[in-house]
Amino acid sequence: MKRWNVLTMAALAVLAAGAEVEVRVKPGSAGAPQIHVDGKAVPARMFWGWRGHRPIIVGTAWERFELAFTPKAADPGTIHFRIPSDRALVVFLRNVRVVDTVTGADYLDPASLSSAEAFAKAWTVFDNDTLGHADVTADGCLKIEGWGKNKGSKPNPHFHCYTKRTPFVEGRRYVLSFEAKASEDDVLLRPAAYTCYAGNYTRWPFTGRDPFPAQVKMAADAGVDLVSFMVPKTIWKDDYTYDWADLDDLCDEVIAINPKALLVPRIKLETAGWWARKYPDDVITYADGSKGPAPSIACRHYREKACRFLEAMTRHLCEKYPDRFAGIHPAAQNSSEFFYWDTWSKPFFGYDPATKAAFKAWRRKHGRPEAEVPTLAERKLDIFKSPTLADPVKDSVLVDFRLYLQEEMADFVAEVASVCRKASGGKKLVIIFYGYQWEFAGHARGAGTSGHYALKYLLDKAAKDLDILCSPISYLDRAWGQTASAMSAAETIMRHGVMWLFEDDSRTFLDPDKTARKGEGVCMDLAQTRQVLLRNNAQTAIRGFGSWWMDLPACGWYMDTRLWDLMARLGPFDRAMLNRARPFTPEVAAIVDETSMMYLSLGRVSSRFVSVPRAAYGRAGAPYGQYLLSDVLERPLDAKLQIFQSAWYMTPERIAAINAQRAAKPDVTRVWCWAPGYLTPGGKDVGGIEALTGFKGKALASTDGSATATEEGRRRGLPERLAAKDKHPFVDLFGVEATDAETWARFEDGTPAIAVRKNAFGGNEVFLGTPACPPELVRALADLAGVHRYVKDGNAAIWAAGWLSAMADEQGGKVTFDTGVAGPVKDFFTGKNIADGPVFTLDMAPGETRLFEF
Repeated sequence: MKRWNVLTMAALAVLAAGAEVEVRVKPGSAGAPQIHVDGKAVPARMFWGWRGHRPIIVGTAWERFELAFTPKAADPGTIHFRIPSDRALVVFLRNVRVVDTVTGADYLDPASLSSAEAFAKAWTVFDNDTLGHADVTADGCLKIEGWGKNKGSKPNPHFHCYTKRTPFVEGRRYVLSFEAKASEDDVLLRPAAYTCYAGNYTRWPFTGRDPFPAQVKMAADAGVDLVSFMVPKTIWKDDYTYDWADLDDLCDEVIAINPKALLVPRIKLETAGWWARKYPDDVITYADGSKGPAPSIACRHYREKACRFLEAMTRHLCEKYPDRFAGIHPAAQNSSEFFYWDTWSKPFFGYDPATKAAFKAWRRKHGRPEAEVPTLAERKLDIFKSPTLADPVKDSVLVDFRLYLQEEMADFVAEVASVCRKASGGKKLVIIFYGYQWEFAGHARGAGTSGHYALKYLLDKAAKDLDILCSPISYLDRAWGQTASAMSAAETIMRHGVMWLFEDDSRTFLDPDKTARKGEGVCMDLAQTRQVLLRNNAQTAIRGFGSWWMDLPACGWYMDTRLWDLMARLGPFDRAMLNRARPFTPEVAAIVDETSMMYLSLGRVSSRFVSVPRAAYGRAGAPYGQYLLSDVLERPLDAKLQIFQSAWYMTPERIAAINAQRAAKPDVTRVWCWAPGYLTPGGKDVGGIEALTGFKGKALASTDGSATATEEGRRRGLPERLAAKDKHPFVDLFGVEATDAETWARFEDGTPAIAVRKNAFGGNEVFLGTPACPPELVRALADLAGVHRYVKDGNAAIWAAGWLSAMADEQGGKVTFDTGVAGPVKDFFTGKNIADGPVFTLDMAPGETRLFEF
């Protein structure tokens, strides 16, 4: 009752609030996008959390636990016990009871573990493709064993037991009690209490174990008032039926904790199961005829209903929380990130009636005859033997289907953004996940499976309705001592007036899953966690990004004031970056072409040329930016080193635009990766490599892609061997013709793998044909281009823009810096001069992160 009174008072205070707050992204002092609250630029820092609870840690001795919860719905309820699936374990439970504290009645039969028959009557065992087993022992224990070995193709095997669904009494307090032990110490046991509405589960936190309120308070104390959280999917009940109670309850809870909170709810455009039952033909459908649970993006009446729902929700929040509602984060499809459902696991989709019809319409719109969705046989290839790149002529329908999938998803994103913008009167943030050009480059079935490669199309169409696009920090090279790269063409997005934001879901030292932390090489203690968070926050501030710290599993990853103290201490740095005179303008540019990515039928080679090299770029000693080719062709860059990672499909018009830039900016060094210009409107043509780069191309026989540095290459700093480190040979690599003086490395057959040549205007053209891309190569290219490298010797990931952030690698050691200007270099945290620039050397501990002003 006390909590209800507090929340009611908070809600009444909100209803009596003053003027509506405006929170939008607008150009800042240097012209780059920044978050403004009522016209004032503020650091783009947020906390993201949701209701949950810290897991139970069990060991080899029996231990008793009592957990109280209060469901706020009378829907059927269930108690779950989830067990780690990363290794073989045995967990025992006994004396499991769930008691209604008002009546004293047992919600669960106390004898449910007394026999196999009683267990089968009261419990269900869920086996998602694992080798687990659960049964009851003669002495009344539930014994769960043998999980962790995947027996099929599903990507996330897990094993858990749960009670049969029986309605709870709404608002009634229940106590779950049990005893547990395991075959080893430090085993995570995750009990949970749910109610289930139409197949959609709402988890009710255990009293005193929900970390969400404490983290909201810690964020507020550190000056972070922007709070984002997941809204329960149960609020969308039917086509045009909504229930805002659970949404309001969450908003009221946050405001009760922090009356200055600025609310940014994330809402999944999922339908809690009712859509698939009501419209069974309008869901994602696979090549074998099976169906997924998500609506088909091509289904126009789904999109209309989803937009109506978003409009109603946005208006409701504007009306009820005018001075606290700051923005909305619509989310849809796989992992809420607007890429197609089951992109990573189920192989091929697009066989529902709406998609088939929409693809035909797309072809007509583009002046081409109607065509059917490509068959499974046309889409499924041998990852080690089939050509990676589709033929522009022979495979035109297949490529068109991939292009269609991207535009279809981008159109939906644009519709969602537009309705949120209009419903809020243009006064609230609109935030959406989209644009993972680098992250999906290695998709086994090709990047076109995702739907994320129409970013330029989306920006041209809907930038006015978008404030922020976002993604997690790349899952490649994000651990302690690594570089934490972006998934997207972040600088292209910022050039269109839209902010890029990092979802920082780094596992902290507070993650109780020690095995997962060790496996990912992240944050085993407080010091490592602070180093990683400092690296991430410094990068986002220097590049002009936003970020939120995310308690992904709702178990308290950020529930420590020593982490939030770091956030508070970085406040002056954030504000300095808001007031800088010039936006982030790096001298190194990584450039991806979205159209070329649609010719990928497999992701093995492209991963090595697009996704993986980010780790080397981040260790080159100079900051880099990420751009789309279509953006660069429209608005040339000043970057001295431009790395064209996927300029494979090139038209005469595109080549003419590149030649115009060569003439206008003769000092630029351009690096052409893998198969530049090989794909033309007339089909595959090795001659296209020469037309684009000036090097005569040569298709190689099957090779592992490794190369050996020449004398010239070694003189430039390349290692003796550039090893691709792949067990299987590549079937579609290329080399070029070049003189000995032009050649930096050769494939095993002697063909030049890396070659450098002056173009007619005096700039450097570089062909890069090996998939091996060590940091030494990028450093050599930077030196060739005249790029200023802030790290001259040693290994450290750096970002710079008047300030310098550096994180030593996993080994640490002496690092020599060069600020490029004479004068004192100050440590940000102490304010003390640590050296006189431009050149100085520090002995850095492994993973140590430093922040300097110069």
